[in-house]
Amino acid sequence: MQYKRLLMISLFSALIIIGAYLRFPLPPVPITLQTLFVLLAGFLGGTRTALASTAVYLLLGAIGLPVFSSGGGLGNLMGPTGGFLIALLPAACIAGFAGNFAQK
Repeated sequence: MQYKRLLMISLFSALIIIGAYLRFPLPPVPITLQTLFVLLAGFLGGTRTALASTAVYLLLGAIGLPVFSSGGGLGNLMGPTGGFLIALLPAACIAGFAGNFAQK
């Protein structure tokens, strides 16, 4: 069971990264598909999977990998899109709770 969760975390992290590059460039914050994949991770994987995959995405961007729609690094987390990126964690948590509630 642990391998399945690890695979889902990796898959959703990769989908969130891909979703960041599928964007409509509007200043100062582009519209991206990463929100869709964060919510999908919560609905399909549950709270822990969604939080972990979103945290992996944010960690990869914070260490400098260009996974955000505007590049990578801590400067992007402190810039105009930083609040939106950090708010993906509570969004993943809420979507995970909603997904768990809908399955019961």
